[in-house]
Amino acid sequence: MRYRLLLSIFMLALMISPLKAEPRLIAGEAPLFCYMKRDKVRGVACDLLREMAQRVGRSGEIELMPFKRALHETNHTQDALMVPVARTDERAPDYQWLTEILQEEFLLAALRESPADISSFDAARKLDIGVLIGGASAQIIKDQRLTHVQEVYTEELNVRKLAAGRIDAWLGSWNVMRQAQRDLGYPDDALRRGAVGIRVRIYLAGSPGLGPLEVTKWLTAFKSMQDDGVYARILQRYRYQQPLEQ
Repeated sequence: MRYRLLLSIFMLALMISPLKAEPRLIAGEAPLFCYMKRDKVRGVACDLLREMAQRVGRSGEIELMPFKRALHETNHTQDALMVPVARTDERAPDYQWLTEILQEEFLLAALRESPADISSFDAARKLDIGVLIGGASAQIIKDQRLTHVQEVYTEELNVRKLAAGRIDAWLGSWNVMRQAQRDLGYPDDALRRGAVGIRVRIYLAGSPGLGPLEVTKWLTAFKSMQDDGVYARILQRYRYQQPLEQ
């Protein structure tokens, strides 16, 4: 019933606002989620955004920019949509949170054959742990009071250091770690999961001024992607693993 109501509002919106300018589609640069490849914006979050745009009847042209700038542009544009955005208490008042599109976990990982105990952060406290500078992983390091930490600027360096035995474990975004393994020719199933630091809910966010009819169009498009299997196929394209339901 709710879906039919959304569809009716969607069709009405198409009839009464055909000349309204398209909202800007903004993407914050993030490995695996949104990035440039062969002059085209790719990534699991951006592919989801582009598919929604096509179903709404928009061009699907995505503006890729550094993440902090993307947040600023979305907040200060009358009609804009952005991916990928993790909802936090600090950000909550500044955007409309249309719908959750993905979930991700930041966790400890080690090579499958490694004896390193990563079952808890207490157990991992004596391990040498690789971590990307800044972001959620750095905050987990601080919160868990981990001291044997080696910081790097790219996840690819953590792949190489783990393979060479220069670190015992790796802390980061599970799907980004798996993608970094693949990018360097290592099998992603060579990693085993350990203790989870945080689970992040990733949203399609809208600017504060985005109108309710426009919001309804995008919600309807996303629901239709879930219903017809396209959503699942996009995740499979990137071998994206959603966390198990808790």
